[in-house]
Amino acid sequence: MTGRHPDGESDAARLARWVSEPERLTTRLDGLDPSARAALAASVADRLLPNYLRFHEHTGRGEPSVLRRALDDVWNRLHHGSPIDIVPLGVDCLEQTPLGPDNLADFSTVVTGNAVYAVWAVTGALHCAVHGRVLEVVHCLRYGRSIAMVIASARSDGTEPGRAELQDPLVQREVRRQLLDLEALETVGPTTETLAWLRRSTTDP
Repeated sequence: MTGRHPDGESDAARLARWVSEPERLTTRLDGLDPSARAALAASVADRLLPNYLRFHEHTGRGEPSVLRRALDDVWNRLHHGSPIDIVPLGVDCLEQTPLGPDNLADFSTVVTGNAVYAVWAVTGALHCAVHGRVLEVVHCLRYGRSIAMVIASARSDGTEPGRAELQDPLVQREVRRQLLDLEALETVGPTTETLAWLRRSTTDP
């Protein structure tokens, strides 16, 4: 997925437009079946979960198994229609959020900040699986881009992430993956084959 597309739009322009036109994104998400929205959110959350594992390994804090179980429940609902007891599970997930001295989400380091985004993405996917709201998917997609931009910024000059990071290969890979996932769901919906494809390795381009 590089170069120019059939409509003449360059790959770089297409990726930038994905980030800069939230109204267009919302319209496309609104056209999806609720289960397709949940699948898109779960796909992002699965890619972000390793960031929480890294936080746990560095600090010994949190319980990654809680987030993994929540995501497994989301996928089981998508595959088999299994019920989700969202209140206790959602509370358990949010309790994994790294907190700072002010008892607010801790964005003081790249590791803790990305762990926060991972928790929020899993919780968002959980809510989307039950409620199917567009806004929850929009948040999950943004968390995926935010983590990529933070990492890109940290490995460059340490400045706050901004438009320049959109040119970073890591950021472009995440945005490209989001586009591919959305296009697959728009084309064929959340079939068994599509769900399996969405869960493929997080290292895939």
